[in-house]
Amino acid sequence: MQLRLKTVAALMAASLAVPSRAGAAGPDCARISRSNLVPCALAASLSVQSERQTLSVAEAREVAASQLLPKNPELEVLAARRRAPDGSDGLHWAAKLSQEVEIGGQRGLRRDEAAAGSATAKPRVLAVRRSGAARAWMAYFDVAHAEREREVAERLEGITHQVSETARAASASGLVSPVDADLAAVSWSRAKQGLLAAEREIRAAKVEMASLLGRDPTMGDLSVSADLEPLSQVDGFARALGLRPTDSPEVHALQAERQAFTARARLLQRTRIPNVTLSAFMESDRFEGQLMGGALSIPLPFFSQRLSGEIAEAEALAARARTEAERARREIRARLAQSLSNYDLRRAELQALDAEQALVAERSLDDLANQIRASRIGVRDALVIEQQLIEFLHARLEAQHALCVASVALAQAAGFPLEGKGL
Repeated sequence: MQLRLKTVAALMAASLAVPSRAGAAGPDCARISRSNLVPCALAASLSVQSERQTLSVAEAREVAASQLLPKNPELEVLAARRRAPDGSDGLHWAAKLSQEVEIGGQRGLRRDEAAAGSATAKPRVLAVRRSGAARAWMAYFDVAHAEREREVAERLEGITHQVSETARAASASGLVSPVDADLAAVSWSRAKQGLLAAEREIRAAKVEMASLLGRDPTMGDLSVSADLEPLSQVDGFARALGLRPTDSPEVHALQAERQAFTARARLLQRTRIPNVTLSAFMESDRFEGQLMGGALSIPLPFFSQRLSGEIAEAEALAARARTEAERARREIRARLAQSLSNYDLRRAELQALDAEQALVAERSLDDLANQIRASRIGVRDALVIEQQLIEFLHARLEAQHALCVASVALAQAAGFPLEGKGL
C-alpha cells in the first residue's frame, strides 16, 4: 500500500509541473495513435496556448513588481537672470534631485501578490492541459467506436446480401415463398442504410478529431489507429487514493487566488503608510552665493480611510476563494466515488457480454446463408437470428465504448495525469 501511495505522490508531483514552452521539437502527427494522441492534441490546443499566455502576463507582472523603487528619480533644474536695484544682473540657477522611498514594506507585498498571481496561473495551465487531453481521448474512443460499428455494418450488409441472393434463388426454384425473398431483400436494403449511417458517424468523429488536432476537417486525410481499450493504470491509481484525492489543479488555483487576495489586502493596508520623498538641492546666485541642502517630505494622508472598502473587498474575495476551494474538494470526492462506481459497473457489463460469445455470434452470422442453402433454416428464422446476433455485437461495442469513456471520467475525477503518453 505504501508503495502504491508513493507512486501516486510521484505522479501527482510530476504532473503539477508546468511543461517548458521551448525545447523539444513538436510530435509527429501524420498518423494518430495512443502514443502521440495527447502530445499532438495539446500542441494544437488554442486553449492551452491562451492559458500559457495568461501565465506569461502573470510572470511579467511579477517582474514589474520586483522593481526596487516605486518611482523614478526626478531631476528639476531652474535657470533665471536676476536684476539688482542698481541695474546689475546675474545668473541664478538651481538643481533639485528627488526620490520617493517606500517605508511600509509595500514592495515585498507587491511581490507576494504578483507571485500568488503566477501561482494561480500555473495550475490553470495544467487544468486546461488535462481537459484538452480528456477531450482528445474522448474523440479517440469515438473514432474507434465508429470504426468498429462500420465493420459490423459492413459484415451485416454482406451477410444480408448473401441471404437475399440465396432467398431469391430459392424462390425462383419454388423452395421458399416469394414473400420471404422480398423480406430478405428489404433486410438487405436496411443493412445498406445502416452502413451509410455508420459511415456518417465515422466521418463526424474524424471531423471532431481533426478539429482538436488543428487540422482542416474538410481535407479528409486524417489517419487514426484507434482501439477500444480503456486507459491503463487509471483504476489502480484511483483506488490507491481511496475517497481522499489529492487537490486538483483547480483547487491549487483557488488556494493561490486566496493568497493573492490576502496579499492584496495587506498591500492596501500598508498603502496607508505614506511614502517619504528625499531631496537634495543646490542653488547658485551671483548676489546670494551658493546654497546646498536636503529635504524630507511626508504627505499627510487625510483621505486614507477611502481604502477601507477596497481592503474589505479583498478580504471578502479571499474568504470566497477559500470557500470555493473547499466546495471543489467536496465535488471532487463525490465525482470520484461516482466515477469509481460507474467504472466498475461498466466493466461488469462488458464482462457479461463475453468476448467468446461475440466470436460465436460472428461465425453464426457468416454461416446463415449456408444454412439457408442447406434448408436447415428458413429465411424468416434466419432474419430473426441475424437481428439477435447483430444486436448482441452492437451491445458489446457499446459496452466497450462506455468502459473507455468511464476510464477517462475516472482519470479526470482522480487527478490522473492524462497528459502522459501511451496510456
